[in-house]
Amino acid sequence: GIGIARVQKKQNDADNFGYVSLALIGPTLALRILSLFNDGGAAFSGEVSVAAAGNFLSLIQPSLAMTAQALVPLLLLCLFYQFLLLKMPLGQLVRMVTGFVYLFVGLTLFFMGSNGGFIPVGYQIGYAIGTYNRYLLLLVGAVIGAITVLSEPSVWVLVNQVQEITQGHIKKPLMLVALAIGVGLSLFLAMIRVITGLAIWYFVLPTYALAVFLSFFVPDLFVGLSFDSGSVSSGPMASTFILAFAIGSSVSVGGNPLTDAFGVILFVSMTPVVIVELLGLVYKRTQKKMAASKGGKSI
Repeated sequence: GIGIARVQKKQNDADNFGYVSLALIGPTLALRILSLFNDGGAAFSGEVSVAAAGNFLSLIQPSLAMTAQALVPLLLLCLFYQFLLLKMPLGQLVRMVTGFVYLFVGLTLFFMGSNGGFIPVGYQIGYAIGTYNRYLLLLVGAVIGAITVLSEPSVWVLVNQVQEITQGHIKKPLMLVALAIGVGLSLFLAMIRVITGLAIWYFVLPTYALAVFLSFFVPDLFVGLSFDSGSVSSGPMASTFILAFAIGSSVSVGGNPLTDAFGVILFVSMTPVVIVELLGLVYKRTQKKMAASKGGKSI
């Protein structure tokens, strides 16, 4: 997205963001269309596969297969554009391929760790806390959400890009705090849903309605940035540890994980949108005060 924005004659910081969230529209519509041909009558078994201690070697082959499915098409696409359009120097091409090798090894190790560690541990933590005291899930969920988002690699990439593009006007720590608050709030709401069994639309519709309403008042930069922030917050850590935590919590309180736990990734992606837009309102007001004191225009 940033590369596309920079080839435009009239460059605008707001044009650099929003592409990640737009990319989510396709998969969402595809699954909704698929649901029209599926009765949705599957039952949840209540079991989570756990790798036996010292048996991580059994996870190598499926992890390699998942990594290949994810990266090989992207590598082929990059090579296609290299020979057709980019024509990068040999040294730069070697660095790109080397980066793919590092990424392949790292992603394989991540799949092994998530399937053999993150998912089982997240499930057991949610189940144990829910069994002890279901209302304790609210506090623990909020803390886990706030901490987990800081371990998302894509979050750090985004905040670095934001600080660079805005020339330091939006500091990295400020963005990290906003995202931590947003994801912590999302897990708090998700645990309310797990405990009460309320339909997901009671949470989704008001939140996105508020996000759309705020978009008319915040700077354009923060509109795309807020939706991208929500998208990157729901990365691999959310889809492994947080989802497993929600499933374990739902099972412990006697709920149905298919209706009460699944959808937690949507919670993780929607609340940061509102929080970052609120940050945009504060930013806009601060810039106006600075401009008024200097007798100039806001940035």
